[in-house]
Amino acid sequence: MLTLFFGGQPPEPLLNYADDLNKILIKNSTNEVKTLGIIFDGDGDRIAAIDEKGRYSSTQNLLPYFISYLGEIKNNSYPVLKTVSGSDIIKNISESQNRDVFELPVGFKYIAEKMIKEKIFIGGEESGGVGFGDFMPERDALYAAMVLLNGIAEKSQYLYETLDEIQEDFGPSFYKRIDIKFPNKSEKNNVKEFIIDNIPKNINNHKLKSISNIDGIKLRIDKNFWLLFRFSGTEPLLRLYCEAPKESYLDELLKWGQVFINLAGK
Repeated sequence: MLTLFFGGQPPEPLLNYADDLNKILIKNSTNEVKTLGIIFDGDGDRIAAIDEKGRYSSTQNLLPYFISYLGEIKNNSYPVLKTVSGSDIIKNISESQNRDVFELPVGFKYIAEKMIKEKIFIGGEESGGVGFGDFMPERDALYAAMVLLNGIAEKSQYLYETLDEIQEDFGPSFYKRIDIKFPNKSEKNNVKEFIIDNIPKNINNHKLKSISNIDGIKLRIDKNFWLLFRFSGTEPLLRLYCEAPKESYLDELLKWGQVFINLAGK
C-alpha cells in the first residue's frame, strides 16, 4: 500500500488533482497485479477512486456501487437520497431494488437532515460525500472506503467489473460538469434571469420532458439525459452539469448550454 499526497494541489478528490496517483497505479499495475486508488479530501469526508482500469470514479459511480453491493446483503427497502446533480444511475439501480428515491438540493446538510428524521438506506452527493443510514447521518470517506473494499472482497470481483455491469444494466451514462465564472454578481444575476425567462421547448432536436427547480434549473430530456444550470449563492459562478446516454450528446448539450448563456449578454 502506498500513501500519496496532492503535490501542492488542492486536497480534493477530483480528477484534475489525481495525476500523480494515476501514474503510480499505472506503473505498478501488471496482468497479474491489479491496482486500485482511493482518494480522500483533506478532512476525510469525501471520496473518489481510480479503478483497476485506471478510470477515475467519483460518487456518480461509487454511490451506485454501494447501492448494488449493500442492497444484496441488507434486508430493507429504505429510501435513497441523491442531490439534484446526481446521476440517474443512482435512481435506476435504487428503483430496481424497489426503493424510493428523493432528489434534494446540493449540499450534504439536506441529506443529513432527512437521515436524522427518517430511516434512510444511503445518501450521497456528486462532490464525493456519502452517508450510510445504518452508520451515521454524516459523510465519512474512511467508512465508505471500508465498505468499498469489503464489497470488492466479498464479491470476489474487481471494482471495474462491477462498474461495467452497472453501466450495462442501468446506463449508458456519460457525465460532466463545467464551472463558468462571471466578472461580478450582477452579470451572474442577469444570466440567471435570462435562462428563467427563455427556457426552450427543445434543445436542438431533443424535446424537453420536464423542468425542475429544486436547486437551479434542470432541463430533462429523457432517462440519463439532462442539463442543469446551478448558480452559486456566494460567488459569481455558474455550474453547468450534464448527463447523457452518449458522449456525443454530452458534448452537444454542454456546448448548447454555453452558447445559450452567452446569448444573455447580447
